[in-house]
Amino acid sequence: MRMPIGLAALLAVGLFAKPMAASAAGVVVGDKEWRQLTETAGVSYDLAATVCSTATGMCSGSVFGRSFDGWTWASHSDVQALFDMLIQPGTTQFPLSTSFYQAAGNDADIDAAIGAGAFAAMSPRSNLEYVQGLSRTLRDETNASRATLLNWYEHSYSYSNDYGDLSGIYQRSATASDLGFWMYRSVPAPVPLPAAAWLLLSGLAGLGFVGRRKAG
Repeated sequence: MRMPIGLAALLAVGLFAKPMAASAAGVVVGDKEWRQLTETAGVSYDLAATVCSTATGMCSGSVFGRSFDGWTWASHSDVQALFDMLIQPGTTQFPLSTSFYQAAGNDADIDAAIGAGAFAAMSPRSNLEYVQGLSRTLRDETNASRATLLNWYEHSYSYSNDYGDLSGIYQRSATASDLGFWMYRSVPAPVPLPAAAWLLLSGLAGLGFVGRRKAG
């Protein structure tokens, strides 16, 4: 049975679109897709370390039915680089592992990092939005490093600040509903448009040639 050329074209376009759809839930920054921290909240550092290497960050396995396969647990320096790219791009706002950045309320760079198309806020309160997560880098033998990005606005106090903070720590055995893990995976290199177009046209031409042979 000959496949209509229009249907073949739609299927071919669908194949090219799949990789883009698969990464829509994450936050793409540079060459990395960062996982939503809401997807890993409520898991302790020690439990995450059973499926992720604290040396390389590579993960394989599931925790509480949530797959960690294919993700890399970020080091503290990875999160420093992420914060530099998200907050004040092109500058070095986080040169140290304990760096802290603060700006007036409604700072555009931090606001853009949380919300639609970015990291999903971990607080249900309308006047406070933030994301926070554990890196795999330990502060010491009992405490895990914590990297926190917060966005304050419309606060009930007389002041309002947006800030990013790398200095927090958290107990390795502790869990929290508003604390996840900084995890990323590589963004697949995009198929160059000429190559994609060539594959699509080649497929359509091949279908036409097969159709003509059958007709003959």
